[in-house]
Amino acid sequence: MQDLEKYKIAFIIIEDTKRNKLSKCLNSNDFNCHFGSLGKGTAPSEAASLWGFSEPEKSIFFLVVEESRVSELFKLLDEEFNFTSKHGAGLAFTIPIVSIAHMDIIKHLRSKIIED
Repeated sequence: MQDLEKYKIAFIIIEDTKRNKLSKCLNSNDFNCHFGSLGKGTAPSEAASLWGFSEPEKSIFFLVVEESRVSELFKLLDEEFNFTSKHGAGLAFTIPIVSIAHMDIIKHLRSKIIED
């Protein structure tokens, strides 16, 4: 169980036109375990403009990242995509894996992996 506490799931939302650049950037920096999906903004135009999003088409990336590398990931997003200095460049956040999955399910899955 303690191993899972070392990992988080990062969510990155970026304009769809930057999808390929983000994927290449993640791969070249050894953030290889990621999945991307297309999304469409549903926020009212006032909220979208408040957050600085101009394009309704988004790419949403999910990746498993070690807790010790989260700040490295956020620094990379800032350096390559100006997440903190450019209004509306993108949105990124993490959630601990243990917050997503119930501990009983995690224990069950770990026992199945060990059995196999």
